[in-house]
Amino acid sequence: MGVILLTCPVTGDDFSTGIHTDKLSFESLPDPVMKALCPHCGQMHPWRTRQAKWVESVPPNISVEDLEIVSELMNRAAR
Repeated sequence: MGVILLTCPVTGDDFSTGIHTDKLSFESLPDPVMKALCPHCGQMHPWRTRQAKWVESVPPNISVEDLEIVSELMNRAAR
């Protein structure tokens, strides 16, 4: 299982969407506009699957705490 990463357009730093998937599923995702809250700049960034990166594991510069915060904020924003 891997995770989907985005790059913050403000800082250039990668961050996790909190979405865990396998590579085959990621490659077959549709390409609608979605939003993710960025832990680096605090803004909601619109993104499409083609702009995202699938990685096997979360890079060391992205902490578990960042993932939990992003996941919680994304859940709140979806409500």
